[in-house]
Amino acid sequence: MTESRFVHTAVLVLGCSGLLLRTGCGKSADPLLGSALSEMEKRANRIIDHASREANFALEKTAREAELVVRNAARIMADERDVTLDRISVQNQNALAVLENVIDELEQAERIYIPISDLVALDLQNLINQLPFKKDVYLFRRLEGYALVHKENGSYLLSATGGAFKDGFEPRIEIGSHTIPRIQVRRTTPYRVDFDIPSQELSNSFKDDQVVRLPISIEAIRSADGRIAMSFNGKILLLPLRPISYKLVAHLKTERWEDVPEPIYHKVTVPGPNKRTEHSYAEVKVTVPRDCRIIPAKTKWGKEDDMAWFAWIPPNVQYDSQLQMAWIRADTWWETFPRNVWMKVWYQKRVAESRSETVEITDSPNRLAFGTAFATFDASTYQSYTLELSTFTGDEYVLSPTKPNCALAQATVESMSSFVRLRLDVVNPFPQ
Repeated sequence: MTESRFVHTAVLVLGCSGLLLRTGCGKSADPLLGSALSEMEKRANRIIDHASREANFALEKTAREAELVVRNAARIMADERDVTLDRISVQNQNALAVLENVIDELEQAERIYIPISDLVALDLQNLINQLPFKKDVYLFRRLEGYALVHKENGSYLLSATGGAFKDGFEPRIEIGSHTIPRIQVRRTTPYRVDFDIPSQELSNSFKDDQVVRLPISIEAIRSADGRIAMSFNGKILLLPLRPISYKLVAHLKTERWEDVPEPIYHKVTVPGPNKRTEHSYAEVKVTVPRDCRIIPAKTKWGKEDDMAWFAWIPPNVQYDSQLQMAWIRADTWWETFPRNVWMKVWYQKRVAESRSETVEITDSPNRLAFGTAFATFDASTYQSYTLELSTFTGDEYVLSPTKPNCALAQATVESMSSFVRLRLDVVNPFPQ
């Protein structure tokens, strides 16, 4: 919403003309100002109801502020309430056109997703400042901190701003059936009061995955005659205990061993001695390729030809597990001719694979609260992760090692000796 919409007379006039067409009263008679404002308030209420059913927190918040603006406008323009739109003051016509445009935009926003990161910007306070000001009318301007996150101890601080929060007036605040004691209400700055709500009083009202709405009534009582000078009726919102659903998928590295169909065959020749009394020997060594392992039970060795000579081959093949090598030693005595000794080694090759499995974050099955949570993985198999987050307002985020941050959370992978830990810090994006 830009300032230009508030200053262009043409836009304001068109907006007021649109209001005449919307009410339908212009066919026979111009509608009354009071009727037009009542219609706007009904439209704002309808948007609030729809947004709350759809769990669209951001739209609901904005619509409630728009409803407050319309109510304040009705109070300011009360002296022309029974005047037809074509006869109200130009100042009120301009203000009415602005309000009409706001309600139109909210109705369009019902079909548009509003990111939670824009929540703070959805503030209609500047519209109140656009309304004609009358000194004898006390406007309730805003309620701050009404979106509450559950906490075990302490209290919630809310602030209300209005024209009657000053000397000569007493604030009276009720939430549900509970009246806030006067001692818990403080006037901190002109036209503003702060008040505390002990967390224990609301603790049982929170729900796991739903927004709870409690009615709040704020009034300013004139000390001189006890009459209500200013009032506000709205809702405070208790945000879900676990407002975020998640799906954590661990990507794990695995391996399997696959038999190689053909063995490695190697042959060596045992040389014949020059003299019959001399001794001769040879070693047969076989090394398998990298990322392979020998199958000892299938290893075979023997003499290639008829060795009518005295020879000795050890009964067991020797293995080096680090080098993945097998070898034997063949010895001969009193033989004048060279002889051949062979060995066949069967082996397996490593086949690297990856698989994915859904993992639960410790102590937080399916849903998360604001704060810090952890998930652990086996260090020998961990490779990566994908974390999908979805808030009760409809925001969705996907985190991974290459994108560990979003507006809602920050993920950190911490490597330990025997495991990998994923730390997730979930922030509270709602203004308090």
